[in-house]
Amino acid sequence: MKTLNPKSQIPNPKQILNPNFQNFKSRFWQKIFIISIITICILSLQFSSAETKTKKKKKETTATKIEAAKKEEKLKQAQEKINDTAWQVRLMRIGEGKKETYNDELCFVDNKFESKKMLKDGFSETNVTLSLKGENIVVWETMQTDAKGNLAFWKGEIEGEVMRGVLSLQPQKGAVKDYSFVSISKETISKEKVQEIKKQSQEISEEKPTEQKKEEKKKRWFW
Repeated sequence: MKTLNPKSQIPNPKQILNPNFQNFKSRFWQKIFIISIITICILSLQFSSAETKTKKKKKETTATKIEAAKKEEKLKQAQEKINDTAWQVRLMRIGEGKKETYNDELCFVDNKFESKKMLKDGFSETNVTLSLKGENIVVWETMQTDAKGNLAFWKGEIEGEVMRGVLSLQPQKGAVKDYSFVSISKETISKEKVQEIKKQSQEISEEKPTEQKKEEKKKRWFW
């Protein structure tokens, strides 16, 4: 009886890992390596892009804040420049027909506006809204009302020592009247005159016309 050698039963690794299998294995790991490198590159690019966007956003936010701070500072300077000043202006009616002209004095006190002529007509002082146009032009706007509900819209532009603008009178009854105006002179208001203007404005605001009193009386009777 023939005896088998145990070693002869053990397969030769070279027989299993033939050259074709070894080549397949080598190509497989090469592909894994290449895919890994590509993945790492893509992730690096994405991270770099996200970091760049974050830095750009931070720069834009900082620039916006700086710009807002500069604008706020310019508005503050404009407010200081216009506050406690009185402007003599010449108004001219806009539109066809006979040109109506008259002079008026516009006062800016404690961030409020009043017109001398409009004050006599029952329009009290009002708040002013400031904005900037370009680098050197200050724009101011306001709306006045009287006890009868008539409206007066003002808009002016100040460049240097010159003021130009428009006034639109919109009564409850009757036609709208539009005027353009330009400054004749400008002066700084003294403390005494400031107090005088405040007193006049207070008297106008506290004074109630007869028609308004009658209207309030009707409302009290109705209720």
